[in-house]
Amino acid sequence: MSHEPTLECLLKEIDGLVELSPSNFLAANKRGEEICKAIEEFKDAIEPNAHQQDSLNKLFASVDRAAGKLNQSVLNLRKDGRLRGDWTRFARRDLIRLKDEILALREFLVANANSFKPNSRASARPSVDLEELLEVLHKDRAISERTFVILTAYLAQNGRPKPKDPAIIEQISRISTYLSELHEIRRVSGDA
Repeated sequence: MSHEPTLECLLKEIDGLVELSPSNFLAANKRGEEICKAIEEFKDAIEPNAHQQDSLNKLFASVDRAAGKLNQSVLNLRKDGRLRGDWTRFARRDLIRLKDEILALREFLVANANSFKPNSRASARPSVDLEELLEVLHKDRAISERTFVILTAYLAQNGRPKPKDPAIIEQISRISTYLSELHEIRRVSGDA
């Protein structure tokens, strides 16, 4: 199933945070942010049934709130040297609260792992081949030779020819439309 790697990734992040010592606030803060990102990916990849939806949303919100409080305590701990002892206690308390919320989420995910269905939108997401798009735009003279070379070199260097994020695909599509319209305007104004 396509959602299993996302669930496995989320559980791995959760286990990594739970294993941290209560005094390791910086690493826990970073793990908390990574867990929130993994939660977003997981939410996008599944279609929970009706009774799971409310429970998942409550658990996700609790984890997000607890991670935010830990983040704020860590920031205050870094900023204020005079109250370092107090902020250390707050950070320790917030880390314990985050671990409690994370463990509740983990328990729910493990108990319901077999009932999560892959999101049909996630599996049906279109993908854009940027190299092909650049070649078409270059062939239509919508972008210059220099721009074409720079962008293809960038793609080759970074190895990301097919973005998967729908927002990026939408932006690329919009830019492509604008460039095509610009090319058409230039062609029409050149004919006149």
